[in-house]
Amino acid sequence: MKKVGSLRLIVLLSLLVGCFGSIEDRRDKFFEKGKKYYHEQNYVKARLELKNAVQIDPKFAEGYYWLGLCALQLRDIRQAYSSFFKAVELNPDLLEAQLQLGTLLLLAKQPDKAMERANIILSQESQDVNGLSLKASILTAQGDLAGAIDILQGIIERHPEKIDTYLMISAILARQGKPKKAEAALKKGLEREPQNISLHLALATLYMTQKRYRDAEKIYQKIVQTVPENPDYRLLLARYYNTTGYPGKAESILRSVVKADLKSEKYMIELARFLIRQKRPGDAEKELIKFIESVPSAYKVRFSLGELYAATNQMDKAGETFRKIITLEPEGANSARAKNALAKVHLVQGRYDEALKETDEAIQKNPRDLEAHLTKGQIYLAKRDGVNAVGYFRTVIKENPDYIEGYVLLAKAHLLSREPALAEEQYKKALSIRPAYLPALEGLGDLYVLKKDLDRAEKTYQEIKERFPKNPLGSFKLGGLYRLQGRYELAGQNLEQAIELSPAWQLPYRNLAELYIQEGKLGPAEDSLQKALQINPDSFSIILLLGSIYENKGEIEKAMGCYRNILDKDAKFAPAANNLAYLLAEYYPTQENLAKALGLAEKAASLHPDNPFIADTLGWVKYRLGKSDEAIIHFTKALEAKPEEPIFHYHLGAALYEKGDQQKARGALQAALRKAETSANWLSDAKKLMNLLEQ
Repeated sequence: MKKVGSLRLIVLLSLLVGCFGSIEDRRDKFFEKGKKYYHEQNYVKARLELKNAVQIDPKFAEGYYWLGLCALQLRDIRQAYSSFFKAVELNPDLLEAQLQLGTLLLLAKQPDKAMERANIILSQESQDVNGLSLKASILTAQGDLAGAIDILQGIIERHPEKIDTYLMISAILARQGKPKKAEAALKKGLEREPQNISLHLALATLYMTQKRYRDAEKIYQKIVQTVPENPDYRLLLARYYNTTGYPGKAESILRSVVKADLKSEKYMIELARFLIRQKRPGDAEKELIKFIESVPSAYKVRFSLGELYAATNQMDKAGETFRKIITLEPEGANSARAKNALAKVHLVQGRYDEALKETDEAIQKNPRDLEAHLTKGQIYLAKRDGVNAVGYFRTVIKENPDYIEGYVLLAKAHLLSREPALAEEQYKKALSIRPAYLPALEGLGDLYVLKKDLDRAEKTYQEIKERFPKNPLGSFKLGGLYRLQGRYELAGQNLEQAIELSPAWQLPYRNLAELYIQEGKLGPAEDSLQKALQINPDSFSIILLLGSIYENKGEIEKAMGCYRNILDKDAKFAPAANNLAYLLAEYYPTQENLAKALGLAEKAASLHPDNPFIADTLGWVKYRLGKSDEAIIHFTKALEAKPEEPIFHYHLGAALYEKGDQQKARGALQAALRKAETSANWLSDAKKLMNLLEQ
């Protein structure tokens, strides 16, 4: 009986194997389908089939290799690296995977580890062309250009048909400052393949760097003639004409490309970008709208239109454009992208709750939507909610650890959360990825200033100046730091350097003017601000500061002219309204002027009810109108916010004296005189009032 049972079991197992096949058979079925989809460029389906293959056989090295290839095509670098690493771990002799892994390590700026992979390949196949090419690339990254060229020339001797080698040699020779030899290398390649587009493009680029524009033009024209069916090369010719000062020719080519393919979003967007660069946003808008009318499903063009509106500060139109995309496609990738774009519009408009709503919906549909997480973090940053901002930026960095901007944003969030040590750590992480990353260097320097570690702040700003000698930021930051330290001569020198490097940047002019004001040099301060106004005549901050200089110089009419200039452009600009109201009440207190001053001061107070200086101005206007009781309320409010401000005490004392409360008036005036600077323009009036009280 036992033998019969065993026989039955054997028969049953054989039937099962016959029905389902062996592990290898089932694995290979998925594997072959995956490769088929890969060659058809359907990488999502290919990845799914290949995953099935490695799930059936977790030790299938070749399956992981192909998974890595799919990940590369899908731009999932982390997954590609993981797959190639698994492949070589299972089978070190899989040289194709070693090559891909070495290439990724080189891209990740780990040349030593990449060299380990190249050496593995070459230890098995000493003349392997791909392994040698990888080694040459690694030597180039390490600065051994001569060693790289030796390897590449050896490849050409054995494999003159390898066109990529000519390109690599030419690039290295150009880097060495040997343009003639670089040109010769490319022409040698063209002798073998006269129609090779890559070689022609490299030669044209080389000519452009040498400013041999006519030679470059001939190459671009030849490429267009060689491949007339590919409009992309006509785009290159258009870009050449635009770069070399022939925008008319560039536009003509772009319009002909768009006309030849009336449904191509790519070429329409290229034309729109050209028009924008030519400072013709209105023409770009018309072209984009016309295209959308003819191709309603052109979502890329719709996004370009929305981005154009956002860039030209037409936020309502931008929002409308992105909402239309959501309406047309309520689900899917376009909808998610449009929601995120709409959130950014709301963010610029300061409508934070609406912005959060859009990002919440995007994340709800796709919890791994990193763009939405990033925008949500930026919204919380704008709301000065560091705790929530930290969480979203951490999510972005966790999924994309090489996203350098994320570390800077995370540092800013930590600063809002009063975590300077963590902020410093994030800035340094960004700099570990790219030591010359300007936003991280600037943020780190500013952090040191905040921590009052001025020596390290100075070193950091000096590093910016040294690393970016043509950028005014280093000089500008050093100027501000030296001004803070009272080192006025160095501050002035650096601010002047910033202006010299960037004459169209207003901020250094303003800071230099403020430095002159600190030194009592009102004339040079005025000159600096006048230069700034030549750049932007409508800068309210500059006009406001110029008005304050005129006040200090006693040129009250000029000061009032500055404030009226601002209010003519923006009647709700509270600082100008406040300053004009005060000057009218102080120097020209007619009933008509006091009525105007009261309207201005009340307007400013409604816009900024918690500003103590505005409260003081409103009180002073009412005091001049004979409303001492109301004035006292405003002065008291101002002093609650800034009890050390001497002029508030003086004004309160004047109002109390007017009311007849001499004891309290005496106390307020004593505080004013005790705290006042000797240069205060109201000091003599306060002393006269005090003398009256003491009589």
